[in-house]
Amino acid sequence: MSGALREAWANVRARRGRALLNAVGVVLVATMLAVATTVAFGLLTGFDRSANEADLPDVTVRFDEQPASSVRSRIVALPDLETYSLRDEITGLTLNSSGDSADNGVIEAVGPGRRGYAIVAGHDVRGRGVVLEQGLADAWGIGVGGTIHVDNSPPLPVVGLARAPDNVAFPLAAPHLYLSLAAYGRYLPHRGRKVNIAQIWLRDPGGLDAVLVQARMSSYGLSGLSLITRSGVRVLIDQAAGIVIALLGALSLIALLTAAAMLTASASAEIQRRLRSVGVWRAVGASRGHVAQVAALEALIVAVPAAALGVAVGVLLAAGPSDRLLGLLNQ
Repeated sequence: MSGALREAWANVRARRGRALLNAVGVVLVATMLAVATTVAFGLLTGFDRSANEADLPDVTVRFDEQPASSVRSRIVALPDLETYSLRDEITGLTLNSSGDSADNGVIEAVGPGRRGYAIVAGHDVRGRGVVLEQGLADAWGIGVGGTIHVDNSPPLPVVGLARAPDNVAFPLAAPHLYLSLAAYGRYLPHRGRKVNIAQIWLRDPGGLDAVLVQARMSSYGLSGLSLITRSGVRVLIDQAAGIVIALLGALSLIALLTAAAMLTASASAEIQRRLRSVGVWRAVGASRGHVAQVAALEALIVAVPAAALGVAVGVLLAAGPSDRLLGLLNQ
């Protein structure tokens, strides 16, 4: 084995130019495959990781504004209920901060209970402070300790940044922020503690179908009703992610086929050039197995370091863009 390895190494050194050319091809293919794999893995697993981190509800119910007491009485009658939270979502508000502004802002006034979003910086809403969606904070350069205006309100302090994987992030969606009921009542038009969103967590998500049937039966009097489950959110997000994965897969396949064709042609030409030297080896007593072993070792000497380098480069190149892409998906 050591003799075959020495011969293979000597052959590679004797053909440095050709070996370098083959190595470059392997590096390029490995880089492309590593980029595609890194991004695809992030997109395929990002929702589950983010949903668990954010404690995403099993069911989100939207409806036209109703008194909180009326909605609460309907929810507590649902089977297999673990807990729930109510909130009021207000759309079409003007947000501005340090020269950036938007007139399609969305604010959710949250009460007690579980949130359905993950705090990634600072802390949750309290007092008059607000929590910004991370995409909005990144786009506008607002950090914890900054301020933001809502319509004609005084500057509201930003106390935290949140990530909720039930929707894409700003600027792909409307800018989103959360505030407490105290801030809601003080700085925004008070609407009699009405709510238009209910988040529901179940003891056993496997019984979701029965809960949905019961929810529809008890929804009389609620207009504009829509229900979306955690799996429904996954389908919507996966549609966007699937386009990216399919594109990367197609590009990787093209790169792989192109490189395979080039390497096959190079190998065929190399064999033709080396037929005489192979004949000399055989004439002096080298076995067919030894000749094949030397050729295989030559390929490994070139391919293994080149592939490792390509994978490392691909992962490094994909890390930043992949993180930004996942950020746009709130993952």
